[in-house]
Amino acid sequence: MIFGAMCFRNEYDGHTLPPVIEQVKKLTGKYSKIAKVDRGYRGRNKIGEIDILIPLFL
Repeated sequence: MIFGAMCFRNEYDGHTLPPVIEQVKKLTGKYSKIAKVDRGYRGRNKIGEIDILIPLFL
């Protein structure tokens, strides 16, 4: 399910997730427990209490 969308300049994906999480909070009034992302977010498996799910294979 998609809750919102944001546009960023050509940045490393891992830096864009915290603002997106805040946008979801503003739009829905709560945080998700899990964020499903693409492999551009690799290197982090948790942001605060939110688990980051990254696919293992392409």
